[in-house]
Amino acid sequence: MNKLLLIVVVLLIFLGCTKVDENGFYLEGKYKNLHKITKKKYDEEGYDIESFNKKRFNRQFLNKFTNTEYDKIGYDHLGYDKNGFDKNGFDKNGFDKNGSNIRGFNHQGIHNVTQTKYDQNFKDNNGNKLTTNFIVGNYVDKWGEKSGEKYIEQSDIKGYYSDDRTNRNTAYLNIIINKNGITIEPSKSEYSLARTKTRPTLYVKTDLEQKFEYQMTGDTFMWQKEGTAEVHESKDLLKVLTNCKHVRMRIDIEDGTIYIFEFDITGLKELVSVIGLELKY
Repeated sequence: MNKLLLIVVVLLIFLGCTKVDENGFYLEGKYKNLHKITKKKYDEEGYDIESFNKKRFNRQFLNKFTNTEYDKIGYDHLGYDKNGFDKNGFDKNGFDKNGSNIRGFNHQGIHNVTQTKYDQNFKDNNGNKLTTNFIVGNYVDKWGEKSGEKYIEQSDIKGYYSDDRTNRNTAYLNIIINKNGITIEPSKSEYSLARTKTRPTLYVKTDLEQKFEYQMTGDTFMWQKEGTAEVHESKDLLKVLTNCKHVRMRIDIEDGTIYIFEFDITGLKELVSVIGLELKY
């Protein structure tokens, strides 16, 4: 028992006599140059026995090799150069010399390529995807490869048609927008509903209580799988559609048949801007 007590006392004396500097680093023994608390090369603040951190800056933020606030390649202890930019070219707020962040947005949240609040993937500065019922597609060439020409489409818009203004039958349409204009066609899930060789009239009513009238062109307006109709003055109609959120369309056929569709067009304006779509007509 006395022998064990003696051993404990000797160990305590030995440990107590192990020298440490004012910053808590062992100066001798098994743990020489290690910190007494962390038992590592660096203390709790990240400095070694010479008071330099891993980047070789001391507690006064001076570099070990240059004795200035910048290292050999010109960066300070926080990783910024004299102009305030890091190795990736961004400042402390995350913007480069052109005022864009890593996602390409400026301080106002405008993307440097699309010049809108959304990038080429239709995501905003926070990574949120644009909410819309439209999709953006790519036309392909004869080789089946993307041609670079894009289009915007909303499919299977539910509405109804009536030939006597009392009975209603469900109908679906697709609206397609490309550089050549705006095309309206029956959904591919629909069969023939009506057929005419006259030019139907398109009436548009927006959520802003604006009303517009357009003539539709095409040799034949056929509500069949292969039938389509283009809107005359599509460029003007697109201006209308990109300045509202909800629209109601009515197509009048000469035989008295009418088609009415009501749908949400939120996000159309942003899509048109992002892909840089400009209509010819």
